[in-house]
Parts: sequence; structure tokens; C-alpha cells
Amino acid sequence: MTNAKLTTTRFGEDTIRRLKALAESNGSSTYQGLLRQFVIEGLRREEAALASERFAWVIEHLRASGVSGVVVAECESIFCGESEAVASGLKGNEENTK
Repeated sequence: MTNAKLTTTRFGEDTIRRLKALAESNGSSTYQGLLRQFVIEGLRREEAALASERFAWVIEHLRASGVSGVVVAECESIFCGESEAVASGLKGNEENTK
């Protein structure tokens, strides 16, 4: 990982035991790697949900302001293309978790 920062987080013994068991059954090298993967996936989901909420708000306000359906459709098309680009960029970061 480039530009990685060491952090410390406390988890209960049962959580660590479960992480280790899951990592072993999934063929992950360590439970720490699996934990990093979980954090990155959770961040991606939350960021996508937030972006989607913001986009829906913008579209709603464009329509309420009387912006033409063609312009709104173009905005939707642009957003969908950007979302795919962001998602593919995030997938590239997954390699840093192993």
C-alpha cells in the first residue's frame, strides 16, 4: 500500500475469532487484510449511496425548476457515465488491500 497510515482499532475477542475463521475459509492471507477489504467495500457503498441521494436531489430540483426533460436526461446520462468511471477507479484500489 502506498501512503498507508497505521491505525489501531479495538475489537472484541469474539469478533477477531470470527474474522480469523472467515479469512481462513475465504483463503485470505490474514484477518487484517479481510478487515481492510470490509472497510473499503463499506466506504464504497456509503459513498455511492450518498452520491445517489445527492443526484436524486439535483434531478428533483431541475425538474421542479422547469428544466427541459432533454436536459435532465442528459444530466442523468452524464451522471451514470461518471458513476461507472468512479466505480472502476475504486476497483483499482482494491489491489491495495491485499
